Amino acid sequence: MHYWTLLRYELSRMPSLPHLGISLLSKDYLVQVNLPSYHPSRPTALKFSIAPQSKSRAHHLWKTTQFLCFPNLVDLHITVDFSFDVREKQDRLNMWRKYYVDLYSLLAAGPAQQSRYPSLELLDVTIIQRDGSEQSSLNGGKSPATFLLPHCCIPSLKHLRIRSESPHWILSDSAGDFKKSHPPYFERGGQVVPINLEMITFDLPCVDGVVLWVKRLAMKMQDTGCWDRFSEFNYVEEGKFVTVSRDDVERWCESAENQLKSKASKKRKNA
Repeated sequence: MHYWTLLRYELSRMPSLPHLGISLLSKDYLVQVNLPSYHPSRPTALKFSIAPQSKSRAHHLWKTTQFLCFPNLVDLHITVDFSFDVREKQDRLNMWRKYYVDLYSLLAAGPAQQSRYPSLELLDVTIIQRDGSEQSSLNGGKSPATFLLPHCCIPSLKHLRIRSESPHWILSDSAGDFKKSHPPYFERGGQVVPINLEMITFDLPCVDGVVLWVKRLAMKMQDTGCWDRFSEFNYVEEGKFVTVSRDDVERWCESAENQLKSKASKKRKNA
């Protein structure tokens, strides 16, 4: 944690800094941090890029960054990647059991359960499949990568954008009921509270991996009485963006789920 403490100290000594880029390279990971619009100790835009370097200590990313708090941050951009290489099972920085947790590691609450981004409005996530990584090399091609992103981890969030050129991953809102064996920052992952989410944009080759996540999002926002805040989500179909309004979300989810079931049935018949 000492390098983050030193970083905060050095930034506090700088009266004006329009651009900031940081690369932190260790035996465990490479973290690149960019603050494109910086006001002393109060950045409003931030970008994280995470890449593992070798066998990593379990949950080390959250343990290292948990003390970073950006009370005035409005825009957050995160780039994460995944691979189907069998060696990924040893990647404890990015993975916990079947879940890729690097994204949630940067979003989860700090050690005192406080939000690290209480003013965040835009979360822009890019998911990259590593070069040379083929799905068939893991479990016979049956298991897509699963990224953990709890719905209510950033209640202030208004706009969510997720982009990827790979269809070989899914988005999950939960890793199950919290247990002592879970990473400590999972404790608040299952909370269901009112959120401010208004719009989602999925710039993806297909939406198969996000259908269930969207369905559960709608259910939670309805249960907490904040569904009227949601406006629409957008996704790509045949190269064009399609808009689904709040009133049509549940029908869209039902239709998309039926299509997924049909695809699964055809795969079983052809297996």
